[in-house]
Order: sequence, then structure tokens, then C-alpha cells
Amino acid sequence: MNNKILLIGGKGLVGSSLNLYLSKFYNVTICGRNDNFNDLKNKFETIIHAANSSKKFESFKSPEIDYRESVSKTNKILKSFSNERIILISSISSRIENNTYGKNRKLCEELVLKHNSKNLIIRLPVLHSEMSNRGIIYDILKSRKIYLDKETRINPISIDQFSQFFIENFEKFTDVIEFGSKQDTNIGELIKLINSKSECKGLKLNLTSSKKIEDLPDLENFLSYFKKLSL
Repeated sequence: MNNKILLIGGKGLVGSSLNLYLSKFYNVTICGRNDNFNDLKNKFETIIHAANSSKKFESFKSPEIDYRESVSKTNKILKSFSNERIILISSISSRIENNTYGKNRKLCEELVLKHNSKNLIIRLPVLHSEMSNRGIIYDILKSRKIYLDKETRINPISIDQFSQFFIENFEKFTDVIEFGSKQDTNIGELIKLINSKSECKGLKLNLTSSKKIEDLPDLENFLSYFKKLSL
């Protein structure tokens, strides 16, 4: 494989972590979703698209902005890189959520899969980075209100777990895969684990990724990381 990779969204939470891991083995160039791609054409074999917004609740308030910043930007990337392999970092929301956020992520996936049979979609479940200031794990750690039922199922991972998985596997797969911990837990169990003061009120959902990949990390790996963050 050509060792030159273009990482779009390389300064975001997921992108910055991927850049850290990939740069040890590959020649990585990072750019933003609004950059002019003309000078970057035909210089890379692989394009990693990690630039879609993770701001789910903002998408409900401004669906037109979310569409522009996800679907329209994905279209721009695909038109600019017509021959390269595209890897889209997506979310299991595209499979399980029938709302603005989920629908737009699904549209992005469909565009990428039609573009090239070599392309890859990686859907992420509940994910946490120590740089995060939003999300279920962050809210539990900060004893903030959770707008979901405490029985909501999750199989969370840390950003480092994902980046390690990516560097070991991104050349092996095509089509769509989902990554997450091997076992499930629920929000209430995580709250209890660290004596968080978070209160839960909302829908009971299943936010777990599929378990079709071999050698997924044990949930205990995430729980050890989670407990350390709470100290």
C-alpha cells in the first residue's frame, strides 16, 4: 500500500487520535473539511474522512446545517477524490436512529459505498476521549443529567482503543463494520460503578454495536479506564 494518507478532520477528537497512531507508520497529511482539495488530488491512495460532526443535539435544532456539514461535505470529498479509497468514520446512529443525525449519517454512508467497492465505513458506538466535553461518559463523570433511561444498553470504547483497532485493521476490511467492546453494560451500571450523581430520564435504547468482528476488546478494559478517570 502507498504509505501516504490524507486525513480529513485530523484536528477533531477522532481525527487527532488517528493521526497520532497513523503517523508512526504512515506519511499522514491532515486537512479540514472546508479546505480546497484541488492541490491534494492524485497524491494519496487512502482518504480518511473523520470530519462529520458529532454534535447530535445540534442537528435536531438545525437540520439544514447538519446536512450541509455532513452530506454536502461528504459529496465534496467524493467528487474531489474519484479514484482513491475512502474510509468514513461513522456512527451506529446511522443504523439505529431514525432522526436527523442518524438519517444524515446513513446518507453519507450510502454515498461512500456507491463511490468505490474498496471503500470502508467504520461505525462507532458510545466513545470517550479525555478531550471530550460532551457525551454519555462525560456526563456520567461530571454527574450531569442523562436524557436516556438508565437501562439503555451500551458497549463503550475509549478513543485509544479505537485508534489501536484502526491501525491494525483498516487495510483488511471493506463495506461496513462496527467496532465496540465485546460485552454490554447499561448507563445505570456505569453511574453506580463510580457513585456518580447523574439522574436519568428519557427513552430506553439499545446503543450497542454489533459483535461480528473477532477479538473485540473486553468491556473490562473500558471499565478500568473509566474508573481511573473518575478518581
